[in-house]
Amino acid sequence: MPSPASSDPLFEIGHPSESALSRELRNHLEARNSVDLAVATLFLASERAEQSELRIDREAILKLNRLAVCDLESDAGQFRTKPRLVADHVPPKAQDVPRLVDELCEHANRQTVMFYCAAFVLWRLNWIHPFSDGNGRVSRALCAICLSVEIGVSTARKITAGLLDRKDEYFAALASADKKWANSDQDYSDSEVVSEMRMLLHDIYCDILLAEPQTESSPQRDGD
Repeated sequence: MPSPASSDPLFEIGHPSESALSRELRNHLEARNSVDLAVATLFLASERAEQSELRIDREAILKLNRLAVCDLESDAGQFRTKPRLVADHVPPKAQDVPRLVDELCEHANRQTVMFYCAAFVLWRLNWIHPFSDGNGRVSRALCAICLSVEIGVSTARKITAGLLDRKDEYFAALASADKKWANSDQDYSDSEVVSEMRMLLHDIYCDILLAEPQTESSPQRDGD
């Protein structure tokens, strides 16, 4: 996707990493990136839902991050190269990030229970924290893609949007998974690690179903 830097009047001279972005410009870029990320997520989710197969990989994750922070971060679409500190969590070393992301994809692609898979990728990508910025946005995009395989695109997107309406529970579920992982054998097959996140996703799903009464002839999966 071409950068609007050469044509958009809101752009200031210089790369975002070299000069402070004005609030107006940042708002403009964030809004544009949000739309671009949503479109890409919709495309990937629709494709996976149609094929009933997940198939995520490193390149897809890098592309989602590039869309999420395009023109906001100088390393958009690239793995971080420096250490990070996120609240009480210390993410893995930068040199371990590519391997850990590949392991995330391999484990997710083997799953058949998509609510577990969605909870896993949502937590694990945030735990790895592979990017300088945009980790949460990319993890929620992946979550929607996973859920779409089982419940359709429209409902999957509503669930990930619902996470932002329940941020305290969302962050608590991430913290719970971090703690369980640290105190476990660190086995990817241990589904208990993300049990709280999985329950939260199910709870949001139930709220959506209750808000949208189904008729007897309504399909279980929504169409897009």
